Amino acid sequence: MDHYTSEIHGTLNSKKGSDGTYIARIRVSKPCSISSDGRSSTAKMLFDEDGDLIRSTEEESVILLKHSGSSSLQDVGSQLWGGSLLLADMILAHPEFLLQGNVLEIGSGTGLTPIGAAICLPSTSFSSYIVTDLEQNLDGIRHNFALNHFPKWAQETDVVLGGDVIYDEVLTNGIIAFILSLKEGAVLYFAIEKRYVFTNEDLDIVSHSYNYFLQGLNHHGIPFEEMDPLPTQSFCYERSRDLILLRIMKQKR
Repeated sequence: MDHYTSEIHGTLNSKKGSDGTYIARIRVSKPCSISSDGRSSTAKMLFDEDGDLIRSTEEESVILLKHSGSSSLQDVGSQLWGGSLLLADMILAHPEFLLQGNVLEIGSGTGLTPIGAAICLPSTSFSSYIVTDLEQNLDGIRHNFALNHFPKWAQETDVVLGGDVIYDEVLTNGIIAFILSLKEGAVLYFAIEKRYVFTNEDLDIVSHSYNYFLQGLNHHGIPFEEMDPLPTQSFCYERSRDLILLRIMKQKR
């Protein structure tokens, strides 16, 4: 069975426990202030002469996060991925996104984004924040997505968050079906890392999972846009050009 290891794992300096899992201490810079409309005034990113991020020790918190090391495909949610860090950064940079109503996060994994939001943002920043994850058993995931039966709260959700949830075609099909089940006007923010592999179909090195997702959105006429890079960074990680944010809008068909 193939095993996968997040590229973030080597930068966490985590301590391994007796059960084989790890505990990471993740530093996070709190927003300087939150205005009445929910906007954050986190300081702009500064870099030294070597291009490394200069971090201030003021207004910092530490998040303790339990995660696994290398894992099989169906258990990758137990690891910490770059998309989760970017998604958490987006929430701290734009807490006003949460003011749009009830928030649902799919594939929450280690729970970094809601934990970061709870620690760094005032509780009045959002009406409700529902955290979900997929079944760890891949056969169960395929079965549930094939049924296409989504909870009633799908029609009550205004904002959907997802970090690194696009990596498997079956799951992607289920996510698109879920988007179609949302009410008109719902907005989704996905943090996605493009991962490149050689495919026989393309005879080239491409980001197949990402391209497959975009093809599905286009096929169903679901509008989306790539967001501008965030001007701030609250978590310490390497933000590569392949780590992007997508805004997806559910409109009337």
